[in-house]
Amino acid sequence: MHRTDFLAFLTYDDEHHRIALLSQPGLGDDARLHAGLEHVAFTFASLDDLVSTYERLQSLGITPILPINHGMTMSLYYADPDGNQVELQIDTTTPAEAVSFMQSDVFAANPLGVVFDPDEMTAQHRAGQDVTALSLHGPAA
Repeated sequence: MHRTDFLAFLTYDDEHHRIALLSQPGLGDDARLHAGLEHVAFTFASLDDLVSTYERLQSLGITPILPINHGMTMSLYYADPDGNQVELQIDTTTPAEAVSFMQSDVFAANPLGVVFDPDEMTAQHRAGQDVTALSLHGPAA
């Protein structure tokens, strides 16, 4: 779907990506001394589902290590004590729009996306703003 010198997104169906491969210069050695899975992603059906899960986990003291707007997804990354990660996300575009976005110059200029404040997103959503109103359609929005 998209490839740079340090990042590649792969898919096997109509989803914008199923696998992301990263090899970024300057990263430190993995203290776990192994190669393996970086994270597993789970897509929620709606922003309300993602926000409700964020609030439930937060009430248990579980907070995301990285909230990032990838452009075609709004993602919350969590890590367990061993460093295993899970991505909880919603799609912010249709599959066709995601493919088009991932092939754009905007995405090529910033394939990782932008960090956002999940508390602010939650407050705005609870105040009645939807995905479009929250400008979740990417770093170019």
